[in-house]
Amino acid sequence: MGPDILKVRGVPLRTCIGCRQTRPQKELVRICIRKSGELELDLEKNKPGRGVYICPSRECVDKGLKKDKLEHSSKARIAPESLKLFYQKGFPFIQ
Repeated sequence: MGPDILKVRGVPLRTCIGCRQTRPQKELVRICIRKSGELELDLEKNKPGRGVYICPSRECVDKGLKKDKLEHSSKARIAPESLKLFYQKGFPFIQ
């Protein structure tokens, strides 16, 4: 991300929980955390619940999708089984 992106008005910026870089929201993938503690991939970025954003790269997924980091970033509790199930579904968004 360069200084050009900061000059554009109206571009929502989000921080990746893996690499901690600020990027335009369109470049990141949203993971929704429901009240029940379930994790859900939110490609449309409109599902209800606490959301965290992550870069579509293997490195960021490996760093960011740890229970401690997710709970801290989202300020929400993650159900113990939810992270395992989320990993089993796979990550179709990784480039």
